[in-house]
Amino acid sequence: MSLLTWQQNNKKYTASILDYTAVVSEQAGYTFTAHIEDHNKTVLREWEGDPVEFDEVEQWAIFSAIDLEQIGSKDEAQKGMLQTLDLCQPVLSTSAHPSHLQRLQNIREWVLHRTTHEQEMVHATKPSTSYVFNWSEENANLYQAITPHGKALIIEEETAKSSYLINPASRYKAQIEHASGAIYESRELFMDFVNAEHWIHKTLMELDDPRIAEYFLGNIHFTLNICKHSLPPDVEAFHRTRLEYLEMLLDEVLL
Repeated sequence: MSLLTWQQNNKKYTASILDYTAVVSEQAGYTFTAHIEDHNKTVLREWEGDPVEFDEVEQWAIFSAIDLEQIGSKDEAQKGMLQTLDLCQPVLSTSAHPSHLQRLQNIREWVLHRTTHEQEMVHATKPSTSYVFNWSEENANLYQAITPHGKALIIEEETAKSSYLINPASRYKAQIEHASGAIYESRELFMDFVNAEHWIHKTLMELDDPRIAEYFLGNIHFTLNICKHSLPPDVEAFHRTRLEYLEMLLDEVLL
Protein backbone atom coordinates (compact mmCIF):
# COMPACT_ATOMS: atom_id res chain seq x y z
CA MET A 1 0.00 0.00 0.00
CA SER A 2 1.43 3.38 -1.02
CA LEU A 3 2.11 5.99 1.66
CA LEU A 4 1.70 8.89 -0.78
CA THR A 5 -0.80 9.83 -3.49
CA TRP A 6 0.99 9.31 -6.79
CA GLN A 7 0.21 10.64 -10.26
CA GLN A 8 1.44 8.44 -13.13
CA ASN A 9 2.65 9.66 -16.52
CA ASN A 10 4.05 6.78 -18.56
CA LYS A 11 6.93 5.43 -16.48
CA LYS A 12 7.17 8.40 -14.13
CA TYR A 13 5.26 8.89 -10.88
CA THR A 14 5.02 12.16 -8.96
CA ALA A 15 3.75 12.99 -5.48
CA SER A 16 3.76 16.10 -3.31
CA ILE A 17 5.55 15.92 0.06
CA LEU A 18 5.46 19.14 2.08
CA ASP A 19 6.89 21.84 -0.24
CA TYR A 20 8.63 19.32 -2.50
CA THR A 21 7.80 16.93 -5.30
CA ALA A 22 8.99 13.33 -5.35
CA VAL A 23 9.61 11.95 -8.83
CA VAL A 24 9.95 8.19 -9.21
CA SER A 25 11.17 6.70 -12.48
CA GLU A 26 10.50 3.11 -13.47
CA GLN A 27 13.52 1.13 -14.63
CA ALA A 28 13.97 -2.36 -16.06
CA GLY A 29 12.38 -5.26 -14.22
CA TYR A 30 9.82 -3.08 -12.45
CA THR A 31 12.43 -1.42 -10.26
CA PHE A 32 12.70 2.30 -9.54
CA THR A 33 14.93 5.30 -8.88
CA ALA A 34 13.82 8.68 -7.56
CA HIS A 35 14.67 12.30 -6.98
CA ILE A 36 13.26 15.24 -5.01
CA GLU A 37 12.71 18.58 -6.67
CA ASP A 38 11.41 22.00 -5.60
CA HIS A 39 8.63 24.04 -7.21
CA ASN A 40 11.14 25.28 -9.82
CA LYS A 41 11.86 21.65 -10.75
CA THR A 42 15.40 21.98 -9.42
CA VAL A 43 16.66 18.58 -8.30
CA LEU A 44 17.57 18.75 -4.60
CA ARG A 45 18.18 15.07 -3.85
CA GLU A 46 18.74 12.10 -6.11
CA TRP A 47 18.59 8.38 -5.44
CA GLU A 48 22.06 6.86 -5.40
CA GLY A 49 22.65 3.23 -6.12
CA ASP A 50 20.88 0.52 -8.05
CA PRO A 51 17.14 0.64 -8.79
CA VAL A 52 15.01 -0.94 -6.05
CA GLU A 53 11.37 -1.74 -5.32
CA PHE A 54 8.82 1.06 -5.25
CA ASP A 55 8.19 1.07 -1.50
CA GLU A 56 11.90 1.58 -0.81
CA VAL A 57 12.20 4.68 -2.98
CA GLU A 58 8.92 5.95 -1.52
CA GLN A 59 10.33 5.71 2.01
CA TRP A 60 13.52 7.38 0.80
CA ALA A 61 11.52 10.21 -0.76
CA ILE A 62 9.59 10.91 2.46
CA PHE A 63 12.74 10.87 4.58
CA SER A 64 14.56 13.11 2.10
CA ALA A 65 11.73 15.66 2.20
CA ILE A 66 11.82 15.72 6.00
CA ASP A 67 15.61 16.04 5.96
CA LEU A 68 15.41 18.97 3.55
CA GLU A 69 12.81 20.59 5.78
CA GLN A 70 14.84 20.11 8.94
CA ILE A 71 18.18 21.36 7.57
CA GLY A 72 16.54 24.36 5.89
CA SER A 73 14.92 27.33 7.57
CA LYS A 74 15.15 27.00 11.36
CA ASP A 75 11.67 28.46 11.79
CA GLU A 76 10.10 26.11 9.23
CA ALA A 77 11.92 23.09 10.71
CA GLN A 78 10.69 23.94 14.18
CA LYS A 79 7.16 24.67 12.97
CA GLY A 80 6.97 21.30 11.20
CA MET A 81 8.28 19.32 14.16
CA LEU A 82 5.91 21.04 16.58
CA GLN A 83 3.00 20.36 14.24
CA THR A 84 3.71 16.63 14.44
CA LEU A 85 4.28 16.64 18.21
CA ASP A 86 1.01 18.49 18.73
CA LEU A 87 -0.80 15.70 16.86
CA CYS A 88 0.65 13.23 19.36
CA GLN A 89 -0.47 15.05 22.49
CA PRO A 90 -4.19 14.14 22.39
CA VAL A 91 -3.56 10.47 21.60
CA LEU A 92 -1.04 10.14 24.45
CA SER A 93 -3.33 11.92 26.92
CA THR A 94 -5.97 9.22 26.49
CA SER A 95 -3.86 6.08 25.98
CA ALA A 96 -0.56 6.37 27.87
CA HIS A 97 0.82 6.82 31.38
CA PRO A 98 1.02 10.54 32.34
CA SER A 99 4.84 10.41 32.31
CA HIS A 100 4.74 9.90 28.53
CA LEU A 101 2.69 13.07 28.13
CA GLN A 102 5.14 14.99 30.33
CA ARG A 103 8.07 13.51 28.41
CA LEU A 104 6.44 14.60 25.16
CA GLN A 105 6.12 18.12 26.59
CA ASN A 106 9.81 18.04 27.55
CA ILE A 107 10.68 16.91 24.03
CA ARG A 108 8.60 19.79 22.69
CA GLU A 109 10.57 22.19 24.91
CA TRP A 110 13.79 20.68 23.59
CA VAL A 111 12.64 21.32 20.01
CA LEU A 112 11.97 24.95 20.95
CA HIS A 113 15.17 25.63 22.89
CA ARG A 114 17.61 22.81 22.00
CA THR A 115 18.98 22.56 25.53
CA THR A 116 21.76 20.06 26.22
CA HIS A 117 21.35 16.95 28.33
CA GLU A 118 23.65 18.45 31.00
CA GLN A 119 21.18 21.30 31.42
CA GLU A 120 18.24 18.93 31.54
CA MET A 121 19.87 16.81 34.24
CA VAL A 122 19.50 19.73 36.64
CA HIS A 123 15.77 19.09 36.76
CA ALA A 124 16.10 15.82 38.64
CA THR A 125 12.99 14.03 39.79
CA LYS A 126 12.79 10.93 41.92
CA PRO A 127 9.97 8.53 41.01
CA SER A 128 8.12 7.31 44.10
CA THR A 129 6.26 4.39 42.53
CA SER A 130 7.34 0.83 43.23
CA TYR A 131 5.94 -2.02 41.21
CA VAL A 132 4.73 -5.43 42.36
CA PHE A 133 3.92 -7.98 39.67
CA ASN A 134 1.10 -10.46 39.53
CA TRP A 135 2.40 -12.81 36.85
CA SER A 136 0.08 -15.05 34.88
CA GLU A 137 1.38 -17.88 32.76
CA GLU A 138 -0.08 -17.39 29.29
CA ASN A 139 1.50 -20.55 27.91
CA ALA A 140 4.47 -22.79 28.64
CA ASN A 141 7.02 -20.05 27.96
CA LEU A 142 5.20 -16.70 28.25
CA TYR A 143 4.52 -14.79 31.47
CA GLN A 144 2.50 -11.61 31.60
CA ALA A 145 1.73 -8.90 34.16
CA ILE A 146 -0.36 -5.76 33.72
CA THR A 147 1.38 -2.45 34.55
CA PRO A 148 0.46 1.23 34.11
CA HIS A 149 2.84 1.37 31.13
CA GLY A 150 1.40 -1.66 29.38
CA LYS A 151 1.85 -5.42 29.52
CA ALA A 152 5.09 -6.66 31.04
CA LEU A 153 6.16 -9.82 29.23
CA ILE A 154 8.84 -12.36 30.06
CA ILE A 155 9.43 -14.92 27.33
CA GLU A 156 11.38 -18.07 28.04
CA GLU A 157 13.62 -19.20 25.20
CA GLU A 158 15.29 -22.59 25.33
CA THR A 159 18.92 -22.61 24.24
CA ALA A 160 20.25 -25.04 21.70
CA LYS A 161 20.53 -28.55 23.09
CA SER A 162 23.99 -29.89 23.83
CA SER A 163 25.20 -33.41 24.47
CA TYR A 164 27.19 -31.98 27.41
CA LEU A 165 24.07 -30.76 29.24
CA ILE A 166 21.61 -32.99 31.05
CA ASN A 167 18.91 -30.34 30.84
CA PRO A 168 18.99 -27.57 28.25
CA ALA A 169 19.32 -24.11 29.79
CA SER A 170 16.75 -21.38 29.30
CA ARG A 171 17.16 -17.70 28.62
CA TYR A 172 14.55 -15.02 29.22
CA LYS A 173 13.59 -12.07 27.07
CA ALA A 174 11.89 -9.14 28.79
CA GLN A 175 9.75 -6.44 27.24
CA ILE A 176 6.98 -3.93 27.90
CA GLU A 177 4.21 -3.74 25.32
CA HIS A 178 1.96 -0.68 25.15
CA ALA A 179 -1.65 -1.06 24.03
CA SER A 180 -0.79 0.81 20.81
CA GLY A 181 1.61 -1.97 19.81
CA ALA A 182 4.78 -0.08 20.71
CA ILE A 183 7.35 -2.34 22.40
CA TYR A 184 10.19 -1.52 24.79
CA GLU A 185 12.47 -4.55 24.62
CA SER A 186 15.53 -5.43 26.66
CA ARG A 187 18.70 -5.51 24.60
CA GLU A 188 19.93 -8.58 26.46
CA LEU A 189 18.70 -12.04 27.28
CA PHE A 190 18.71 -13.04 30.94
CA MET A 191 19.82 -16.34 32.38
CA ASP A 192 17.01 -16.48 34.91
CA PHE A 193 13.47 -15.17 35.43
CA VAL A 194 14.41 -13.01 38.43
CA ASN A 195 16.90 -10.95 36.42
CA ALA A 196 14.34 -10.44 33.65
CA GLU A 197 11.80 -9.30 36.23
CA HIS A 198 14.39 -6.94 37.73
CA TRP A 199 14.94 -5.34 34.29
CA ILE A 200 11.19 -4.77 33.93
CA HIS A 201 10.93 -3.25 37.41
CA LYS A 202 13.91 -0.96 36.79
CA THR A 203 12.58 0.08 33.37
CA LEU A 204 9.12 0.89 34.72
CA MET A 205 10.67 3.04 37.45
CA GLU A 206 12.72 4.86 34.82
CA LEU A 207 9.68 5.34 32.58
CA ASP A 208 8.04 7.26 35.41
CA ASP A 209 10.84 9.86 35.09
CA PRO A 210 10.19 12.16 32.09
CA ARG A 211 13.60 13.84 31.90
CA ILE A 212 15.33 14.32 28.55
CA ALA A 213 18.85 13.02 29.01
CA GLU A 214 21.21 10.36 27.67
CA TYR A 215 20.35 7.93 30.48
CA PHE A 216 16.67 8.09 29.49
CA LEU A 217 17.04 7.62 25.73
CA GLY A 218 15.21 4.30 25.89
CA ASN A 219 12.25 6.06 27.48
CA ILE A 220 12.33 8.77 24.81
CA HIS A 221 12.28 6.18 22.03
CA PHE A 222 9.40 4.34 23.71
CA THR A 223 7.30 7.50 24.03
CA LEU A 224 7.90 8.50 20.40
CA ASN A 225 7.23 4.93 19.30
CA ILE A 226 3.88 5.03 21.13
CA CYS A 227 3.17 8.25 19.23
CA LYS A 228 3.95 6.61 15.88
CA HIS A 229 1.71 3.65 16.67
CA SER A 230 -1.11 5.82 18.04
CA LEU A 231 -1.45 8.34 15.23
CA PRO A 232 -4.58 7.74 13.11
CA PRO A 233 -4.05 5.44 10.11
CA ASP A 234 -5.01 8.19 7.68
CA VAL A 235 -2.52 10.77 9.02
CA GLU A 236 -0.04 11.97 6.40
CA ALA A 237 2.95 9.64 6.23
CA PHE A 238 5.54 12.34 6.83
CA HIS A 239 4.39 12.78 10.45
CA ARG A 240 5.68 9.34 11.44
CA THR A 241 8.88 10.01 9.51
CA ARG A 242 9.30 13.29 11.39
CA LEU A 243 9.12 11.37 14.66
CA GLU A 244 11.80 8.97 13.43
CA TYR A 245 13.90 11.97 12.39
CA LEU A 246 13.43 13.49 15.86
CA GLU A 247 14.65 10.26 17.44
CA MET A 248 17.76 10.48 15.29
CA LEU A 249 18.34 14.11 16.33
CA LEU A 250 17.99 13.30 20.01
CA ASP A 251 20.38 10.36 19.68
CA GLU A 252 22.98 12.62 18.10
CA VAL A 253 22.64 15.33 20.74
CA LEU A 254 22.33 13.21 23.86
CA LEU A 255 24.76 10.39 23.17
